[in-house]
Amino acid sequence: MPTQTTSTTNATVLGHLHQLTLSFDGEPLFADLSASFQPGLTGLVGRNGQGKSVLMSVLAGVRAPTSGRVHWSVPIQWLDQLDRLDGPRLADALGVSELFDTFARVDAGKGSPDDLDRLADRWLKPAQWQAVLDRAGLSQSLDAPIEQLSGGERTRLALCRLLLHPDHYLLLDEPTNHLDADGRTWLMDALAQHPGGALIVSHDRSLLRRVSRILELSPQGLTEFGGNVDHYQQQRDLAQQAAEARAERLAAEQKQLQRAQQAELQKAAQRRRQGEQQRKGRQPEHAVTRCAQEPG
Repeated sequence: MPTQTTSTTNATVLGHLHQLTLSFDGEPLFADLSASFQPGLTGLVGRNGQGKSVLMSVLAGVRAPTSGRVHWSVPIQWLDQLDRLDGPRLADALGVSELFDTFARVDAGKGSPDDLDRLADRWLKPAQWQAVLDRAGLSQSLDAPIEQLSGGERTRLALCRLLLHPDHYLLLDEPTNHLDADGRTWLMDALAQHPGGALIVSHDRSLLRRVSRILELSPQGLTEFGGNVDHYQQQRDLAQQAAEARAERLAAEQKQLQRAQQAELQKAAQRRRQGEQQRKGRQPEHAVTRCAQEPG
């Protein structure tokens, strides 16, 4: 059964939000949300318009809440579904342009002593960058322009930027948008191997089947469901069936109570009629005699 999220004592807490409220023009979009985030993959679900993307922006520190607080004990990376890439080259989009240009100068024999110091203990970085791109199906060089990429390739590149940080907790808003079947398979495998953990907003059930925990955002707050989206749906169905059974039971009890009240009213009315008949049958004898002696 679902449980309201509380502080977790037996698992590593990577971050938490406490009594988070966000209002627009005095009207709360959500109020008093509390939850904690642990390693692994967590799905964030809820009806459209409930505020999932807005909540992600608050968790990312891009938007300030009206009240409450968010605390992270690990670094985070956020992928906004509306703004995924920066810079003209792949290296810029990956956030490695400074090191990439330093390697390029050194490879061309134009590196300075400062360049060599900057690259100390980082000589394997270019191979690591390329390995991430290759696994994502991106064979382009890091100095290639972004404009030559398709929409799906740009999404993969944006995700690669995050995956270059294995110690970061990822905040992903609809990450499979624009990805084909191969891209979705690559992403699900990559996230399963990402050690930092992730919170994922998605309508992609195949992706949500890979999570180990579901948080549902509703007018009642954030509710935690253990397991993936299928287990979540089973628990939701059971809760719905239980609610419907309770409603039917209450309706039956209400009808039974109404019938009992009606029966009591009928019995009371019958007793009144019987009492009136008995009173009429016990009229005083002189009144009956007087009536009989009166001339007709």
